Amino acid sequence: MPEITTLTAGGSSVAIAGDGAELRSWRPKGGPELIWHGDYVHWPFWAPVLFPIVGSLKDDRYRWRGQSYGMFRHGFTRFRTFARTSVDAEHVTYVLEDDAATRAEYPFAFRLTLDYEIDEAGLDIGFAVENPGKEPMPFAVGFHPAFHWPFAGGAKEDYRVEFDQEEAAEVPELTTVGLVKRGTRPSPLNGRRLDLMPDLFTGGAFVFADAKSREMSFIARDGSAIVITAEGFPHLAVWTKVTAPFLSLETWTSFSDAEDCDGDLATKPGMRWLPPGETARHRVRLAWHGPSR
Repeated sequence: MPEITTLTAGGSSVAIAGDGAELRSWRPKGGPELIWHGDYVHWPFWAPVLFPIVGSLKDDRYRWRGQSYGMFRHGFTRFRTFARTSVDAEHVTYVLEDDAATRAEYPFAFRLTLDYEIDEAGLDIGFAVENPGKEPMPFAVGFHPAFHWPFAGGAKEDYRVEFDQEEAAEVPELTTVGLVKRGTRPSPLNGRRLDLMPDLFTGGAFVFADAKSREMSFIARDGSAIVITAEGFPHLAVWTKVTAPFLSLETWTSFSDAEDCDGDLATKPGMRWLPPGETARHRVRLAWHGPSR
């Protein structure tokens, strides 16, 4: 069993696993369990951290300086055990550093730090990517939480997602393995509102690249809502499997390869290049709003 750390504040609690530094539970004060429990029927994760890529590589491979490397979708972080470096009642820090196994997939020195801090109203998650190496480091980072759908009773069709800004009228079209096609498809948004239904996702995730919004709200008919606010994540996504009882609201710094890309990491769109000795910081806030009165 993975090591689990539980944090509490004012009647709210979260649980985080050392495996993947993954959020496994979030019970806000007065609210239900919100995090999908992970199973092998629908999707065997809870809220994985994505690194050093987000999305899929073409043929699950890339090239760097003439050498070919294999890496599965969303990178290796969710399959690695982090070191817990500090913990108290309301805060925990996890760290993952490069080793021989990671360098076989990703030939760069790195240090990835996850900070979880709970309060009565929600949870702050800090992502710090450090480059201790001697050359610029290409990376992507993302957060992929899945929430129970429905989380407040009723039917799935009773729920919606609202953005804090109006987004583009077109979104990227995806292949069946999640690569980005050159074409687009109409956005399902009505203004800032996405009315939910399971068959909406037959074509895969809706990716809002270079989104104007920094906030997405997953709202039930009774007005209760999960609100996710992103700092340092320019791309947002909404995804589920058609038959799955969860909805994922995702924050990304990059996205999948194009279906016709050449596989060269040096020219991969969306990757960030971190100079030696520097740190990139990103943050997500999860908040709970109870039913409207």
